[in-house]
Amino acid sequence: MVVEISQVEDSLIKHFIDTQDNCLLFQSYDYYCFLKDYLGALDFSLVSIDEGGNVNGCMFILGKEGRFGTVLNSLPFYGSNGGIIASNVNAKQEIADYYNKLIQGNNIVSSTVITSPLIDDVELYRNHINYNFEDYRIGQLTPLNYDSPSDILDSFHSKTRNMVRKAEKSNVVIDIDNDAMDFIVDVHEKNMNEISGKAKSPEFFDSIQKHYSKGEDYQIYVASLDGQYIAGLLILNYKNIVEYFTPVVLSEYRNTQALSLIIYQVMKDKYETHDYLNWGGTWATQEGVHRFKKRWNSVDKNYFYFTQLNDLSLLQEDLGALCNEYEYFYLFPFSASENA
Repeated sequence: MVVEISQVEDSLIKHFIDTQDNCLLFQSYDYYCFLKDYLGALDFSLVSIDEGGNVNGCMFILGKEGRFGTVLNSLPFYGSNGGIIASNVNAKQEIADYYNKLIQGNNIVSSTVITSPLIDDVELYRNHINYNFEDYRIGQLTPLNYDSPSDILDSFHSKTRNMVRKAEKSNVVIDIDNDAMDFIVDVHEKNMNEISGKAKSPEFFDSIQKHYSKGEDYQIYVASLDGQYIAGLLILNYKNIVEYFTPVVLSEYRNTQALSLIIYQVMKDKYETHDYLNWGGTWATQEGVHRFKKRWNSVDKNYFYFTQLNDLSLLQEDLGALCNEYEYFYLFPFSASENA
């Protein structure tokens, strides 16, 4: 039986998700709570329970109302992986059937499911959910199946090894400073401004600290030169996966390759306790970004966007206006827009 998430105890849902294999941080109960709080999102999430009241499936779905209607994502915010998490095929099918009815609601203009690169269930979505647009991203993860730190370095592309060694020869020092969030926030904004990108807000990082425990759920690696912080990396830990979350570097120190040394240090610290470093998704057109991640011995695992666009008139709307109206929510592949 499928019910709305409000009808099930939080602890039961969290326990179920945390005991499932191959779930990313973005599919965790804590991340769902974090997004719901930070975005002020509507909650359409679904839970499958068996006859004994035990949770055997879940699908986190958040929504946003706008002047065109309501947009649903599983999940929103820079393409967070969502989708159906279930312990058996029947639960998956029941959630898929319920989802199909949900997105037929009168006010639902668009609904998107973003799958996981670690769960091989793309055919479930192709065969059992309603959609009229399909898109994909290249997930890139480095398996941390090493025997020693020297094996880690040897697995990198020669150019990446040289970047790490350059930072070492430049006397860059790597530490963990979990109180350096202000440094991450400040340099992240500067880095985004340099490339005319959209920076995550200070409130976003405040919410990270609210929902996650310092030093356990998240850690901040920093690189110093002559006693000054010049680069940093915010990572999030979830079960057996390290998330490469927010890298920053002062522009005048990019050539020191301090960030490369940080990444190498993270791998050395985590290879005995974690299975993957997740670099996140890459567009097929981002050849330079893909190459950078690939040189860290990452493997490609595609994941998919399945969108049911109920109101095709949105394809005629100004993309900037749509982004402003439904900030952080995915509506449809912009390549399909008549204004692309």
